[in-house]
Amino acid sequence: MTIAVDFDGVLTPNGHWPNTGEPNTKLIEWLIMFREMGGKVILWTNRNGNPPGNGG
Repeated sequence: MTIAVDFDGVLTPNGHWPNTGEPNTKLIEWLIMFREMGGKVILWTNRNGNPPGNGG
């Protein structure tokens, strides 16, 4: 099985680009276990270019 996980708002539930926020440690621990059981994890993000306010 393969699942895709977004970075902003999922792996870091209070993070919004460009500030990452605190990690969702329970989810990260579950993803590690999922991979150890043979699952595949895709880091899915929609970031593009420079962060806001950085000349982008």
